[in-house]
Amino acid sequence: MLRAQRACDSVKWLQKAFAIVEQLQTSTESTEGDLRRSILRSLARAYFLSSSEDPENLVRAEASLNELISSIDDSKHTSNEYQQLRWMRIAVLKRRKAPHSVFLEAASLRQSINVVLSEYWPPQTSRIMYIWIGSCFPSFDIVPKMWTILEQCKTLQQPSTATGLANANLELSKISATACLTLLWQYGNRQFQVKRWMEAADWFMTGAHKVFASIASSSRSKCLRKAALCHIQQQEFARAAATIRRCSTDEAATHYVRLLAAVHQGLEDEAVNAVQAMVNAADFNKKMLMLATRLANEADMKNLLLSVSEALLRTMKTRGDGSELNGEAITLIRCIIRLVLQLMAEPGSNRAVLIRVLIVHFNTARTLITELSARTDVTVVFKDVSWLWRTAYNCAIQGYSEWTESEEYVSELFDVARQLLEAYGDSALADVDVEIHVHMINASFAVVAGKVFAMRQRYSQHQHGQFEVQLRTLSEDLTACKKRIRSIIDNAKLLDGDNVNRAWSFIHALRVFESETLCHLKMWKQLLDVIQETISASDALAVNT
Repeated sequence: MLRAQRACDSVKWLQKAFAIVEQLQTSTESTEGDLRRSILRSLARAYFLSSSEDPENLVRAEASLNELISSIDDSKHTSNEYQQLRWMRIAVLKRRKAPHSVFLEAASLRQSINVVLSEYWPPQTSRIMYIWIGSCFPSFDIVPKMWTILEQCKTLQQPSTATGLANANLELSKISATACLTLLWQYGNRQFQVKRWMEAADWFMTGAHKVFASIASSSRSKCLRKAALCHIQQQEFARAAATIRRCSTDEAATHYVRLLAAVHQGLEDEAVNAVQAMVNAADFNKKMLMLATRLANEADMKNLLLSVSEALLRTMKTRGDGSELNGEAITLIRCIIRLVLQLMAEPGSNRAVLIRVLIVHFNTARTLITELSARTDVTVVFKDVSWLWRTAYNCAIQGYSEWTESEEYVSELFDVARQLLEAYGDSALADVDVEIHVHMINASFAVVAGKVFAMRQRYSQHQHGQFEVQLRTLSEDLTACKKRIRSIIDNAKLLDGDNVNRAWSFIHALRVFESETLCHLKMWKQLLDVIQETISASDALAVNT
């Protein structure tokens, strides 16, 4: 603000000085002409700086600059003064938000190249770059302008061609390369905005030339990614994939463009690999996963959606352990489990792998619910817990009838269902229904029954000596299961006679399993205790054994 006020004060003095010089206009001395241009240039700058106080000064600044530019001979269009005046005019147009056509006229391609290249490069390098830029765009409507530039380069004894430059060892300095890339991106973005995809791709691909090797580490991949996006817009997906393979593999943005190309080509495995590489990149942003989720949904790629959802879950688990975050994670796990079940129902699905994935996510949900229970926050996900235990229980039942050689996985699912049932009962604000206790008994028994059947199968294959540790663990599980079922029978007063009889039949079967296990372990003393317990039992099944 203070700078603008001072500029307003200087405008008055500069206007008076310019009026005095104007009276000397008839003089033939060049020194007075130079003085006039110097004052007019200072006056244009003062108009520009004071425009925040008086917007009309922008118009006066532009008029002053136009007068200065027109007063310079064509032979001096490469001078520093001419270049500075052009930049000042562009700044004025930008501040007054001039129409696009006016701005383009002030910064035409030929003039921009002349200004930037002449300002930063020595003359010989500038002439070579004129030819190189022009020969890179043989299919453009810009050709007439570019060949006009080439006409200016006839002083070169052996003008380079695009082919020659492709094999040349020319490497620009960082400043020169940055100046040229600024132009390339400017015109590439302009073509992109008007949906001239192939022309835009050519501009961006030019920025990946080895002549810009001095700044390739920060610019090459960016140019190639932008060119690949142009090819995707043009629906040339294979060409986009070939372009993106030339990029550095340690940037998340590169793998995201890989993902786009793979999805559009229907290459789901390639898309999954791209997602996994993307989340492991150092500059990974979670927003990329949100975009990938929408992309997978639109393409109806369930395996890709599963991979993206799992990656999103991992990012949530690394952000903290608040109850709100855990609640969001459990909701996401529900979506993942639904997706896995849909994949399992498809013909030809790899059920063995999907079963393991399903169990992993059920266990993750159980762990999060346990953490919430420790903070008494489990009520916020009460409905989620209800859905999870029912789904795990139903999956386990389905597994018993449909999954071959998967007894251990089924047992693990029943175990997860049992733990979720316990969490559901603990978090209920009122007494739970009788069915919760019944399902808890059933799940508890199914867990150890599945383990017993799996152990019997191993013994049938004559692998006896390898499972002593597992047998001891199984014996402990059988004992714990008996205690759990007895505790439910004693505490669940609403169990009817049929349910109680069924629970005691489970306990009797557990005694039989326990005796079998103790025989394999040759633990005779413990076996006698089980027999004595059976004899002491008052139920009919025990008496008839």
